[in-house]
Amino acid sequence: MIGLPRAAAPCLGADRTAQQCVVALLHGAGCCANATCALCQTTRERMLSRGFDPVRVAAMMRRTRRDLLDACPVCGFPPPPPFIEIPPLPRLDRSDNPLTGSSACQICDRPLKPPQRKFCGSECWLEHRRRTEGWGAGGDRRNERGRRVARFGAE
Repeated sequence: MIGLPRAAAPCLGADRTAQQCVVALLHGAGCCANATCALCQTTRERMLSRGFDPVRVAAMMRRTRRDLLDACPVCGFPPPPPFIEIPPLPRLDRSDNPLTGSSACQICDRPLKPPQRKFCGSECWLEHRRRTEGWGAGGDRRNERGRRVARFGAE
């Protein structure tokens, strides 16, 4: 873009060097020069696998690349370099993370099932409450369905 002054920093830097602007991709800058990056190849493969004609896919790629910008229209920095391969998504399994908690009950050390986080059952939960709050394990009153209604002896 000729004539626009270049800002001191990109809108959103692509890395620590702050020489590329990620927002440029949102404002219409091209991800690569000739549709050979990993994202363009993935788009092409997906369209071909869904039954589009190869000639139509090539025309669509040319048409979408026709009026792309070379730099961000806001800050003037170029977009980041194209991906050679698509980066992997973050893992969803967080079992090795110490912040997610233990995989064993805090009271009896039995293994925990997925929805449980600290205690294996109501008995261990009551034992924990007895130890930490000082009331007896039988200090609560339960209704006919077994749900806790009130707590006695907590003084």
